[in-house]
Amino acid sequence: MSMIIDYVVMVSIISTQSIPQRLAEVDSWFGRVWDEVDPLQGDCFPDPLVALDREGRLVGALAFTVAPIPKASDLAIWINVVLVSPNCRGRGIATRLVQAAEQAAWQLRIPKLYVFSDVPQLYEKSGWYRIRGEKYNKEPDTDAVEIVLTKSRPE
Repeated sequence: MSMIIDYVVMVSIISTQSIPQRLAEVDSWFGRVWDEVDPLQGDCFPDPLVALDREGRLVGALAFTVAPIPKASDLAIWINVVLVSPNCRGRGIATRLVQAAEQAAWQLRIPKLYVFSDVPQLYEKSGWYRIRGEKYNKEPDTDAVEIVLTKSRPE
């Protein structure tokens, strides 16, 4: 009988506000996967978040952006990118990053977060809702999802 062991990756989720020296590393990491990601920083929106393993290695990151709300002209805060190291995927790190993003937005009194994603299930299992009919750049497999943060504090 073979035994499959899935080691849980112990990570800390930290805002780059606390460790600004890691922001260049995060930006470079995003750039290797996507052409251009500009991790926003400022007082009006949350700073990028990083997931660090026990040895302090970057194993995940999340960044925000500002973009129009679907079917409206108002601007809102969006999760721009969530990235987890390939050897650490499937262990809940992306979910923890999204939950930390919710908490960071809630602390800044941001009432809603949005994301375009080809894996909306990641967000839906945390209480996000799909915005029906909204696609990113007309890509059929990428849906807009949102979460309302004003009703209660995210857990």
